[in-house]
Amino acid sequence: MARKTQKTRQESRKSQRIDFACPTWYKGLKDRCFHKALIENIGGKGLCLVLKSAPYLKSKIKLKFFLIDNKIKFPVDALCKIVWCKQCSDGTFRAGLEFLKLSEQDRFLSAMCEKIIDLTV
Repeated sequence: MARKTQKTRQESRKSQRIDFACPTWYKGLKDRCFHKALIENIGGKGLCLVLKSAPYLKSKIKLKFFLIDNKIKFPVDALCKIVWCKQCSDGTFRAGLEFLKLSEQDRFLSAMCEKIIDLTV
């Protein structure tokens, strides 16, 4: 089976992404505490997360972060699934996450993210 290249991964995404450097906290469903990570980019259906250690593929995680607009923080709580992961030359890991469950407010923010992407493309 051929390995997916970056180009084919881009083409297989369910939505486009925009660069979005943002600190976040995540934990596995069975974990007791949250771990710090960094969101690299985000779209209406998912995001790319920069991690210190490799996550398990297809595992589900809880994610917490804030979207900030005009100094107003919008908290986002999401249930996500790890759909891909790769190790980078700096020793960190990049993981693609798919949103599985968002609150009603978070779904609105996800839709707004899609509209912003449409304007920038």
